[in-house]
Amino acid sequence: MIIAIVYDNYGFDSRARVGSGFACVVKTPTNFVLFDTGAHGPTLLYNLEALGFPPEEIDIVVLSHIDSDHTGGLFKFLERNNHVSVYVPQSFPPAFKDLILLHGASTIDVNAPTEVCSGVATTGELGEWLKEQALIVRVGEGIALLIADAHPGITNVIESTREITKDRLYLVMGGFHMAGLSVPDTRTIVRSLKRLGVEHIGACHSSGDRARCIFREEYQDNYIESGVGKIINYP
Repeated sequence: MIIAIVYDNYGFDSRARVGSGFACVVKTPTNFVLFDTGAHGPTLLYNLEALGFPPEEIDIVVLSHIDSDHTGGLFKFLERNNHVSVYVPQSFPPAFKDLILLHGASTIDVNAPTEVCSGVATTGELGEWLKEQALIVRVGEGIALLIADAHPGITNVIESTREITKDRLYLVMGGFHMAGLSVPDTRTIVRSLKRLGVEHIGACHSSGDRARCIFREEYQDNYIESGVGKIINYP
C-alpha cells in the first residue's frame, strides 16, 4: 500500500513540480487510484512520471469537489489514459460529467459512503454549500484519511469518518482549509483533532503556514511533513 502526494502547493521532493492544487495517488495490491488532479494537467502528468507512477497504470480517479485546483488536470490526464472510472460527487454539474464521457472514461456518481476498490472508499458527499468527499484508505494500523480541501470543515470531516469507519484514525493528510485563521482558533482546531483520536497528521495545500507550524508543535514526532513528492509506504 502506497500513498503519494503528486500535486501540491508545498514542495517535498525536488523531482516534482510545485503547483497550486492537490492530487495524490493510492496504490493498493490490486488497484491504482488517483485522488484529484490538481490545477494543471501537464504538471500533474510530469509529477506522476517523475515520482514513478505512470499515468497508464491508474484505473480509478476520485474527484473530491468541483474547484478547478482539484479538477483542472483531469482532461489532460484523460487524453493520456481514458481507461478509468471517475468517481464524482453527485452534485457535480451534468456538463462536467458529460465532458468526462466525451473523453472516453466512465463516471460513477457518489452521494453516500462508497467503496471504490478493496481497501479504499469515499466518505460520500459532505457539507452544505460546497459538497466534498474525502478518501478513506485502510492501512495496517487503521485508517488513513485523505482530505483534499476540507470545505465542510476539518473537524466535521473527521467526525463523519469516525461514524462511517468505527476504526482507528491512524493518519489524516491533505488540505485542511485553515489558512487565515487566528492562532487561538487554529490551536483550538488542532487540539480538537487530537481529542477525536487523530494519531498522525500531515497538513498541506490549503492548510496554511500557520496551521502547519501549530500542527508541528502539537503533534511533534507524529507530525508528517507533507508536500508534492511525499510518499508513504505501508505494509
